[in-house]
Amino acid sequence: MHIHAAEDVQDDIKITAKEIIDLAAEKEFDVISFTFHNRTHYQEVLDYAESKGILLIPGIEKNIEEKHILLYNFERDDVWRFRHFEDIKKKKGKNQLVIAAHPFFPSKRCIGRKMKKYLDLIDGLEFCFMYTKRINFNKKAKRFAKKYKKTLIANSDTHFKEQFGLNYSLIDAEKNIESVIQAIKQGKVKIKSKPLSFLNMLKIYLKFKIKRLE
Repeated sequence: MHIHAAEDVQDDIKITAKEIIDLAAEKEFDVISFTFHNRTHYQEVLDYAESKGILLIPGIEKNIEEKHILLYNFERDDVWRFRHFEDIKKKKGKNQLVIAAHPFFPSKRCIGRKMKKYLDLIDGLEFCFMYTKRINFNKKAKRFAKKYKKTLIANSDTHFKEQFGLNYSLIDAEKNIESVIQAIKQGKVKIKSKPLSFLNMLKIYLKFKIKRLE
C-alpha cells in the first residue's frame, strides 16, 4: 500500500511499475497500491496489474501542509488540488482511505502529534519497514493507534527491488477496492513484519541518500 516506481518523477527510481507488478505476482500478492509523490499512476499500469491478477488500488503520497499523507481511491481531479487537510475532508467519502505515512519518524515531513487535530480524517497509521530491534519509531505509532483506535498497516515504502515484501499486511477482505478499504478502516489487518539488521537498515538508508545526491 506504499510503493514508488520509475514513473514517480519526484524520485530517481530504477525499477518500473510493471517490474514491481511482475514481482508482486511472483510473490503471490493479491493487492498493491502505487503511491507516487503528488501524482497518480497511469491506466496502462492499472491494465497490466489486472492482466497479472492483481488488484491495484489508486493511491498517491501527497504533501498536505508539508506532511506526507497516503490517499487512496480519491478522484484524480480532486486529489491534485489538495493542499490542506480541510480539502481532503470535503471530498472524503465512505470508499476513500487516509493513512499517515511513517508518522513518527524524525522528519518535518512526518505528521507526528499533529494527527490529534485530524483524528476524524485519518483512518490509520503506517508501520514503516525502516526499523531495527533497538531503533524503532513505529513504537510511537503503535501506541497512538491503540489509544485512538486507528488501524496500523505495514508498508514497504518500496523504492528499491529488495524492499518489496519486507513489510506487508494481511487484510481480511474480498478482492475489490471497496472491501479492502472498509476492512482496513475496521482494523481487519494483520501486520507481517520483522526488524532489519542494523547493517541492512544502514545499506538502505545510504541508498536513499546516494540516490538523492545523483
